[in-house]
Amino acid sequence: MLKQLHPFSSPFLPKLALLALLASSALSLSACPANNTPSTPVPTATPTPTALPTVEATASPTAVPSAIATALPTSTPVPSAVPTAPISSPTPLPVSASATNTLGMKFVRIDAGAFIMGSPSTEIGHKADEIQRSVTLTRAFLMQTTEVTQRQWKAVMGSNPSKLTPENLDRPVASISWNQIQDFIARLNQRGEGFYRLPTEAEWEYAARAGSSEPYFFGPNTRFLKDFAWFVETSGEPSLPQPVGTKRPNLFGLYDVIGNVSEYVADMYTGEISAEPQVDPKGPPSSAHRVYRDCHYAQPAEDCRVAVRHLIRPDFVVEGQIGFRLVRE
Repeated sequence: MLKQLHPFSSPFLPKLALLALLASSALSLSACPANNTPSTPVPTATPTPTALPTVEATASPTAVPSAIATALPTSTPVPSAVPTAPISSPTPLPVSASATNTLGMKFVRIDAGAFIMGSPSTEIGHKADEIQRSVTLTRAFLMQTTEVTQRQWKAVMGSNPSKLTPENLDRPVASISWNQIQDFIARLNQRGEGFYRLPTEAEWEYAARAGSSEPYFFGPNTRFLKDFAWFVETSGEPSLPQPVGTKRPNLFGLYDVIGNVSEYVADMYTGEISAEPQVDPKGPPSSAHRVYRDCHYAQPAEDCRVAVRHLIRPDFVVEGQIGFRLVRE
């Protein structure tokens, strides 16, 4: 009787196991290249060059425009600083301390300031058109130190209208109207040596007072009038205008602001004076008369107060008594 064999106890089992082991080894060897090949990371590293251009492309354009864009706005305050300087500067241009033109007209700087114009009702000789009021002049100006001379008038106009003293051209020009003075100024301005005009009435009194509030710029009475003015007691017999600048000046360096000849100013005349404060007043807009100030060589001392006002038609001529001085801008 044949003995039945158990499958796991077969004499072929060792051979089968050996074959299985060999097959397993073969499978292992065939699978090994896929997992252990050292060159496989190279394709994985290929994105690295891709990152380099990305960094360069991003860094280059970003840095360049960023620097340019930042620099432009940073420099923009430079132009904005240019208009700032004129705004902080005073509106009026600086006026030099003095000036002299080719005609020999000398000018002195009169600083801006405030003063009381007119005279108090208690002042001897006070008139109704001398109402006191506070006046502020906001701009400095150059005022002629003397009255315009006959020599200076003749150099511009070609003739001398002064009949009383034709032998001395350094005396003040007179025998002229307010209108004729406007013609003289127009011709003078064409010479290209600045802009000239008559002073306003406020400018004239401010300059004549030279900081004084007294009836006379040198004091309360006429005690020293002979030192400063040509008037009836000092101008000889017969009384005549005298060469300009031969008496003492006021504290602003102006000669003959009282005496010698009276002086035209720019303003039209009004007798209705307000007591309200004024800034740079220029008189009424219209009137049949103009203003002239100051006394002249043939008048008494009491008529030489600084506040005295007179009126005259612009086309009227008074023989030898009214002249003028100029303001230069």
